[in-house]
Amino acid sequence: MVMHPASSTLSALTSTLLVIALFPVPAWSQDDDDGCEGTTADVTACLIQKYKRADVHLNAVYQEAIKSANEYGPSDLANLKDTQRKWIAYLDAACEAELALFHGGTAGGPTKLSCLLRLTDQRTHDLREAYRLSDDVSPVPGQAKEPTLVFKPALEQIKSRTRIAIMLPSKLPPDITESRVASGEVTQDGYFISLYYSKDTDASYAAGFGGSTVILQDRNVPRSTRVALSNGRTGIFRPVFCGPSCAPAKLWWEQDGVMYHIQLVLSPDLPDEEQQKILVETANSTVAAR
Repeated sequence: MVMHPASSTLSALTSTLLVIALFPVPAWSQDDDDGCEGTTADVTACLIQKYKRADVHLNAVYQEAIKSANEYGPSDLANLKDTQRKWIAYLDAACEAELALFHGGTAGGPTKLSCLLRLTDQRTHDLREAYRLSDDVSPVPGQAKEPTLVFKPALEQIKSRTRIAIMLPSKLPPDITESRVASGEVTQDGYFISLYYSKDTDASYAAGFGGSTVILQDRNVPRSTRVALSNGRTGIFRPVFCGPSCAPAKLWWEQDGVMYHIQLVLSPDLPDEEQQKILVETANSTVAAR
């Protein structure tokens, strides 16, 4: 499984710290090597982007570490997952402690982000060293040859029962944490795989991935936008839509006569552009399940 290092920490921190950008604040003066300069708001925005990239990179390396640990044996894989959980707790505690040193001062936010970035980069380095991974492991869309391991139970349920090619992401969005349950079903015209945060599927839906021989037209999707995907593909994107309840953000695209579909439960407060980016990156990482 892929374990996201600190997605809940990043989401909450991003929402809080970006408020700083609304107010004039003094220039950031702490000595660091993050390459971010300017006002506290500028540095905060810069560090958020750097941490997001470092976080995605760590997830890519962690996926490779899982494959390596799995080759050693079940106990080694269990040790890696247990270590990662404990590292997440350490990451949160250590960076919260650094934030607390500023007692609410404006420099606290950048300090915490710098801590998250530093420890995340260090964890990436440590995983590479421990599992002898090459330095060229990177979260390039479509690089992996297999879907991420979380889908394995669902694939076993449906793989032999559907005639269309199953396409699934090799890299999941950071906000989908490691505690997931996958469930697959074969439909009349294709398949659909659901991800849940826990076995309580009624309350913990996280994402869905499907394929259908019924081709959808964007004129049939209200509030949709055409988006460019990798390899010359074009997708149909619709952000989170809230009425009496909120519908997930969705992305459809046609490939080899099949209409593939991704839906992710994202915050309605997340800008449409950010939602689109997350969906596009997920779609670009899809690979055929063998």
